[in-house]
Amino acid sequence: MIYIVEGEFAPLNLRQFDYLVKHHSVHDGFYYLHLDKSSLFYDINKKLLKKRHYLKEYHDEVGEKLNLYNLDIVFNFDNMSCYHDLTKKMIMNNPSLIKILLKPMVSEHRYLHSLSVAETAALLASRYHIDTKKAYITGLLHDVCKNFNEEECDLYLRYYDQDKLKAPLPIKHGYVAAYFLKEKCNYCQKDVLRAIYHHSDGDYNSKLGMIIYIADKREPLRNLNDGLLELSLNNLYEGFRLLKEDVLNYLEKKNG
Repeated sequence: MIYIVEGEFAPLNLRQFDYLVKHHSVHDGFYYLHLDKSSLFYDINKKLLKKRHYLKEYHDEVGEKLNLYNLDIVFNFDNMSCYHDLTKKMIMNNPSLIKILLKPMVSEHRYLHSLSVAETAALLASRYHIDTKKAYITGLLHDVCKNFNEEECDLYLRYYDQDKLKAPLPIKHGYVAAYFLKEKCNYCQKDVLRAIYHHSDGDYNSKLGMIIYIADKREPLRNLNDGLLELSLNNLYEGFRLLKEDVLNYLEKKNG
């Protein structure tokens, strides 16, 4: 279990942490403390935590990683609104935390697919000078709403995007995911959101959009060894074009 402790704007109160030690049972989960590095109190807070042996490991990217004690806020998408926007930004830039958020949202099969899409997207991104971490995170998040039923999807689309209400259910989850992440997490990476939004329909032909479309359709766990992934690693545009043709041909045959 993951819990988030925030402390951006003032020195952390030593008595506050002592209170946690005294009044909360020990928990095995990791705790992340988000400290604002620009704060005048950043160094003070870090020294304070080390002094009290709360600081077990330090990672620049995610803030202070702590083994602490149980708090009241469970780490999941429903509780993201409890965090400051800076903390949300930190969480949504960390693949390890995103995986923990994602896992209860989808089936085991879908979770493994998402991991594979993320890895495939990062591989493609590395070939085309795209931020590999951004591609990996986009791959992780692309199916976050895959388990939503039509009623749940339509609640979002009715409010945010009524033109997509008539879309087939199998592609609605991509549209909904973009709005879900923006609403729940205040996630504002426009290129990531657009790539997620269009990952089923293929209507976003930025490099990141093409990468996620290809990674979703040809990640290794699908066992579709038709050479399109290998082609895309050498020619992104041609791989994307042929894959879209392949998907359209499949849909035409399926719909008769």
